[in-house]
Amino acid sequence: MKAFKWIWVSLMILCLLCPAFSLAEAGEPRFCLPEEVDLSQVQEIDGRLKGEILLPSREGDSGSYRLLVDCPVPQGFSAKQQVRLQVEYQKIEKQQMSEALSSLGQNVSADQMRSSSSGWASRFLYYSSTGADINGSDSYSHPYTGKLCQSLSAGHEAEMAAAKDFARALLEKLGAKASEPFLQALRLTPEDVLSAYSATESSSTWYEEIRQRTEARLSGKDQVTLLRAQYELLDLPVMFQFYYQEGEDSFGESSYLELVMGDDGQLKQLALRSLPVVTAAESYPLPERSWEEWLRLWVANVWWPSSVAQDYEITGDPLYGDYTRYATEETLTAILPCWVGNEKGCLVPGWFTECRCTVLKDGSTCGYSDAYVDALTLTRIF
Repeated sequence: MKAFKWIWVSLMILCLLCPAFSLAEAGEPRFCLPEEVDLSQVQEIDGRLKGEILLPSREGDSGSYRLLVDCPVPQGFSAKQQVRLQVEYQKIEKQQMSEALSSLGQNVSADQMRSSSSGWASRFLYYSSTGADINGSDSYSHPYTGKLCQSLSAGHEAEMAAAKDFARALLEKLGAKASEPFLQALRLTPEDVLSAYSATESSSTWYEEIRQRTEARLSGKDQVTLLRAQYELLDLPVMFQFYYQEGEDSFGESSYLELVMGDDGQLKQLALRSLPVVTAAESYPLPERSWEEWLRLWVANVWWPSSVAQDYEITGDPLYGDYTRYATEETLTAILPCWVGNEKGCLVPGWFTECRCTVLKDGSTCGYSDAYVDALTLTRIF
C-alpha cells in the first residue's frame, strides 16, 4: 500500500462512525425549507457574519444539530464575472512541460512523464523524478483536497514559500494563474497530517493508534513540501471538480495542480489536470440576494450535517470495541465566489463554502466539510 493511503482508510472509518442520513428526493430541500431556517441569532459585525443558525427539529433525529457561522459577509460578483464561460482544456505535451520546468531550474526528462489528451476534458500530465508512480497514484497524498487549510508546522516557512513561488511561476509559463486562497502548502509532519483529527472526539483508542503510526512513518521524512493549487480565471478560483453529461451518462473530472518539492529546491512529483482556457463568454445575470436569503437557501438546499448531535455509545466495533463518540458542532467559516462546472465545456459563477467541525466539550477541530453550488440556482454541485 502506498504511503498515506492509510489516511483515507482512517477517514472512511470516521465516516462509518457518523450517523447515516438519506438524501431528500430530487427537487426537495436536503435538510429543511428555507423559511424554517432561523437567523435571529446571526449578526453582521464589522463585515463578518457571527452567531448561530437555529435549525428546525427533524423527525427521527437523535438531538439538535448546532450550526454556527463566523465568516466574512459574502461579496457579490462583478459585472465581468457574471458570465457563462465557454472553456477548453489545454493539451499539455511532455516537451512543453519539460521546457517550462527546465526554465525554472529543474533537470527533468520527458521519459519521467506521462500525459493524456484523449478526451476533451480528461487532459493531464504526471511527472516523477524517479520515473515511478507516474500513473497518477503518487506516493505522496495531499491530505486536504480542496480545503482552505494551511500548514500548522513550524520551521519550514521558507521552503513552503518557495514551493508556492514555484507553482505560481510554472503556471505563468503555461499561461495560467493560481488562486491565492486555494494555494496550499503542507508538510509531511504529524501536525499537518493529523490536523483534521481530534484526540478528544471519542473515547476509543483510534486516534492514539493513528498518531503512533503517523509519527513512526514520518520520522525523518520532513524534507518535502506538498503543494496544491486551484486555477484562477477572471479573479475567481476554478473549483477542483467539474461535471457534465453526454447523453444519459454523467461524468466528472478534476482540475488542479499538485506538486511535491524537496527542501533542496528540486521537484519530486507533479500532477497537472484539466487546465481551462476561456474561448468565449456570454452574459449570465445573477440575482441580488441579501446574506439572510443566501444563508436560508444554503442551509435548505446545500448543507447537510456532518456533526454528531449528542454523545452516543458505540458497541462491538470490530476495531475498537465499545466506546463513546462525543457531540460535535459545525461552523460555517468561508463563503467564496468561484467558478463551477456542471455542463460540458462551460463554467458558471458559483459559491464555495467550508465548515469546520469541532468537539463540543473542548472546541478541538475534528474535521472539515466543503461544498460548492451554482450561484444562480444555489443548488449543490459538489
